[in-house]
Amino acid sequence: MGRGSGLYFLSTIIFTAILLNVLLFQPSSATRIRQRTTTDGPRGGGSINEAGVFVLRGKQEGGKRSRKTTTTTTTTSQSTSTNLASVTTTSISSSYNVGQPAALLAPDDQTWFVASTPKTDNFMQSSRSTLRLPPLEIVVKPQAKVVLPCELGGNYSKLLPITRNYRVRPAKWLHNDSSVDMITIDTRTEMSGTGHRYIGDSTTAALHIDNARLEDDGLWKCIIDGDRGEVLTGRPVKLVILEAPRGTYLMIDGRRLDAGNQFVPVKEGSDLALECAAEGGNPPSTLTWGMILSQTTLDGPETPPDNLTIVPSSSGGHSGAHLKVLRGHHNATIICTARHVTLPMPMNASILLDVQYTPSFAITRIPGFGIPVTEGISLSLKCEVDSNPTSLPIWQRDNGSPPVEQSEDGWLNFTKISKNDSGWYKCFTRHPLGIFDSIGYFLYVRPNPEYEREAEALNGEATDSRKMEVQIGGAVTLECDGGCWGRGPGMDPAGGPGTLSLDRVVYQDAGEYRCVAPDRKLQDAWRAQLPYEIKVTGRPMLHPVTQSVTARDGEPLKMAVEFCAEPAYTKLLWLSSESVYLPGSEARNGVRALKVESGGAETCFRATLRIDAVKSSHSGEWLLIVRSPAGIADASIMVNITRASSFNRANTITTNTILYLLIFSSIFIKFFIKSMSLI
Repeated sequence: MGRGSGLYFLSTIIFTAILLNVLLFQPSSATRIRQRTTTDGPRGGGSINEAGVFVLRGKQEGGKRSRKTTTTTTTTSQSTSTNLASVTTTSISSSYNVGQPAALLAPDDQTWFVASTPKTDNFMQSSRSTLRLPPLEIVVKPQAKVVLPCELGGNYSKLLPITRNYRVRPAKWLHNDSSVDMITIDTRTEMSGTGHRYIGDSTTAALHIDNARLEDDGLWKCIIDGDRGEVLTGRPVKLVILEAPRGTYLMIDGRRLDAGNQFVPVKEGSDLALECAAEGGNPPSTLTWGMILSQTTLDGPETPPDNLTIVPSSSGGHSGAHLKVLRGHHNATIICTARHVTLPMPMNASILLDVQYTPSFAITRIPGFGIPVTEGISLSLKCEVDSNPTSLPIWQRDNGSPPVEQSEDGWLNFTKISKNDSGWYKCFTRHPLGIFDSIGYFLYVRPNPEYEREAEALNGEATDSRKMEVQIGGAVTLECDGGCWGRGPGMDPAGGPGTLSLDRVVYQDAGEYRCVAPDRKLQDAWRAQLPYEIKVTGRPMLHPVTQSVTARDGEPLKMAVEFCAEPAYTKLLWLSSESVYLPGSEARNGVRALKVESGGAETCFRATLRIDAVKSSHSGEWLLIVRSPAGIADASIMVNITRASSFNRANTITTNTILYLLIFSSIFIKFFIKSMSLI
């Protein structure tokens, strides 16, 4: 008995020592392993199991988590630093060296996205070192399933599951430093069945998010209470929920611009502050600015500087720009372009600047400045006004009216200038921004009895005439000392005596004009004076011979239009509702455009269209279009078709025959009734 009791007591002591040793060995061995440095430890921290668990879990739950939830939020996250377009599709491998998921390239049936960091060779001493690492970034589409790993320092998180269970002391997850409502289960063998979207894994402390929404976007981190009362914080995870931007728009002074009205009026010298915004989009869109000058400005002598400056913005999806408006920015286009990882093509919003600027003046002279002006020569002054809105120039001499009439396009034409025309000349204009005038120009006319020959020598012109050019619709004044004016080779009377004024000039006014002396004794002397050659320029002018024409079915028809053009026309077309006809071409369907003929004047012509036999299909409007370097003009002729006269005669004969038959029948019936009554 005594021996048996001794053995029992010894066995009890040995068993108790072994039990205490086991209990003390677990935390100490975990600590020693966490402090060691080795290269043959396991990699991955349980991601292989996680992937397998969720495949199994997906089969078990079936379609329970397939419901789609749409959440609208105004929260905007910071721009991700990772090139989202270049990441590769996440795959599950035994090495756990998993890259970031390519959310845009992943197929729709790939529902779970897990990302982690590669294995390190050095174990961290505490979880504080994980906070020094940049956040782990995971990018997913909306309504996807995602797993956020809880990565502690070194291999602690990999070996911790051997010694503990997170069900007893579950990990907590914070979203933007706020705790979330979650449950913790063993995802390998259990299902939540509670409808929770946030599920913690009791084995790995990872967070499973089902049906990710835009509100889940942000910074996540896990917190675990250690066995010795310390708090372990995992590496932050930045979750990016992709959302495509809905559009872009521009704002001026906080006012959103209408997308259908891109024309923005601004004043020269003003400061234009623009703001560009992208509606929606996560991560925020990348916005860039650009300005395209008008072709007129690019072809001009001076190009304004590129002074469109970008204003830094602290909020994502917004950008500002500033422009010091110059007149060279008129008709310039300012574009804001939005680029986003979800967009196959960038979106943009643009405006067209309508710069209102004050008038500037340019005065030209024919003959040019520097050539002495001698009495008796022809001289022209031109005032051009550059402004927006446009305004017309008005000439003055010594603050009064000029001695000759001004044309609509700003010309003062002196056909024979005299000493009395000397003085200070300037032009002014009435503009919406005020009244503006040019600098003064003093015109000095030298007296010279031999003014004709000297003027021709100074101008370098031929000695056969004095040439003047006037725009269509303009005005010109020809001076003659008491004589009458003749025109053309036959010296047809043109006006006089004295001054000849041509107002609202047309092409037919072009030609040679000569002043005829009123006295026979002066005719020989006056013949030595040079005639005036008037040249009229402008866009084509068309005059149909008749505005409408009526023809009978089957008869031939000709239509003619007279037109004038200087510079000469370059294109002429006849158009109907069915076809186009060129002058001199072959006839088609009995219709032919004849060659253009001279109209009796040097710059005037006649166009004719011939129809061999008109049909009802020829009725309607016929159009003649003439184009020249100065512009395009058109004229129309209405064609009405009536039936042939033979049809009318036949119809008349038939009607008359029926009428005669009716009369004869009436007489015959009356005679028959009367005869029967006599019997």
